[in-house]
Amino acid sequence: MIHYRNTTTGQIRQFETKNGRIITTIKIAGRWVSNPTIDQFKNEGWEEYTPPTPEPYITTYKERVVQLVRERYDTDDEIALLRQRDEKPEEFAEYNAFVESCKEQARNETEKN
Repeated sequence: MIHYRNTTTGQIRQFETKNGRIITTIKIAGRWVSNPTIDQFKNEGWEEYTPPTPEPYITTYKERVVQLVRERYDTDDEIALLRQRDEKPEEFAEYNAFVESCKEQARNETEKN
């Protein structure tokens, strides 16, 4: 697939090419042409276009903590543990220790970025 930009309209489209032809139908000199050659296509105002490469997304510390916690606890589990922390102190302590380890891991990972 190759990106082309129309120099008149600014439209950007992605086309498949095969054997030096564009796999599409366009109007050339008032008549429709299927699978025009690349030269015919360019003569109709289309040019090859390279889209900009997006910057890589860098996960924030907070996002990474949540990702790590979600590997073991979903939101409902967390709410239940927080609500019952006085009735089930051992479970809460285990959960809290796990969250602290997730925070430490996230801190180490995000400091590298």
